[in-house]
Amino acid sequence: VTAATRLGLAYRSSMTVKLKGDARFDGASALNAPVRSEIELPQSWSAALSHQLTPRLQILADWTRTGWDGIQDLVITNANTGAALATTALAFRDSWRAGIGANYQLNGAWKLRVGLAYDKSPVQDSHRTPRLPDDDRRWVAIGAQYAASPRLAVDVGYAHLFVSDTPSNLLD
Repeated sequence: VTAATRLGLAYRSSMTVKLKGDARFDGASALNAPVRSEIELPQSWSAALSHQLTPRLQILADWTRTGWDGIQDLVITNANTGAALATTALAFRDSWRAGIGANYQLNGAWKLRVGLAYDKSPVQDSHRTPRLPDDDRRWVAIGAQYAASPRLAVDVGYAHLFVSDTPSNLLD
C-alpha cells in the first residue's frame, strides 16, 4: 500500500477428505466391517496488514473467515453396503479469527514479538458433545528471533490459549 504498509490476502479452497478403516466390536464379530466417511473441509479467506510504525516497531493485524457451516453432520457408513452406521450431528457455523501483534527490533540481532488473538469456534452450544468440546479461544503469544547472520535466524515462541469450561448436555 505504501513503503511502510503491506496488505496480504489469501484464499484456501475447500478440500474433500475420504476416510476409511475398520469397525471392530468385541464379542460381536458379525458387526465387524470396513467403514468409510467423507467430509469436505471448508474454504477460508484471510487478510493481513503490516505497518512499520517506526524503524524498530512493526504493527501487525490479521483476520480470517472459515466456512464451517458446510459441515452439518459426520456420517460413518459400511463400506460394503453403504448403510449408515453412525451419524454425528455437528451443525457447525462459520467462524472467524482476528489477531493483533507487534515486532520490536531490540538491536541488530534480536527481535521481540507479542500478539493477541480471538478465535471463534464453529461449534454451537446446542450441539457441543463430549467428543467435540470446543469453544471460543483467546490467544496470548510471545516470541523472539535471534539473527546469527543475514542467512541464519532462530525463532522461538510460546502461545497460551484460554478456553472456558463449557457445558454439554448432549451425550454421544
